[in-house]
Amino acid sequence: AHVKNQTKPDELIAPTKPYKPDTCPAGVLRLTAAVDTQADRLELLVIGWGRGMEAWVIDYQIVRGDPADLETWQRLDALLLARYPHAHGQTLPIKATFVDSGGNATQDVYNYTRNKRSRRIYSIKGASRPGRPILNSKPSKVEVRWNGRTEPHGAELWFVGTDTAKDYLANRWRVKAGVAQIHFSNQLAEDFYRQLTSEYRITLWKNGHKHSRWEKKQADRNEALDLMVYN
Repeated sequence: AHVKNQTKPDELIAPTKPYKPDTCPAGVLRLTAAVDTQADRLELLVIGWGRGMEAWVIDYQIVRGDPADLETWQRLDALLLARYPHAHGQTLPIKATFVDSGGNATQDVYNYTRNKRSRRIYSIKGASRPGRPILNSKPSKVEVRWNGRTEPHGAELWFVGTDTAKDYLANRWRVKAGVAQIHFSNQLAEDFYRQLTSEYRITLWKNGHKHSRWEKKQADRNEALDLMVYN
């Protein structure tokens, strides 16, 4: 037997706010970004954060191009250097970025992030083991020299506890007011919400023991959810 728990897209669409994408509402204090790598594109999500982890979806863009092509990363880098206008008149930069190194572009991600620690741009990888913290205490060195020793100035890899982050977000989706709310612009496409809610927590009982994990239907896209998890 099993029990399935899944948020519906309409639950997120209903309380959307009339703020313009690419702008920061008054409560935003910091911006972060996350990048998902696919075979033919990079996807970028920028989130604004306020007090009490209140959050706003600020920007969602797709960079078309092969991750093996340096030009694809140059176009992404230009987006990450952008400053976003704020309701109070100033502009805000992106303070930190996680780039997903899973998939077939691992070395390309390492090549891009290797020299960008001063901009807080890091390689990450999702780890779905139950109970893993959203972020572990320190990154792993993932590049080695010709003699097999770790390259001290090489790329670093952070592991993200994706199951824990998805549980955290599933609780946050239900908050409709106050500092814990996640805000969505009413100009986001409906497919964005379908991706955010594409996964469900399934609980199974096997031989008297309870097992629980996040799953999705094979054909469903979940890039927006992954990007929210990494932010």
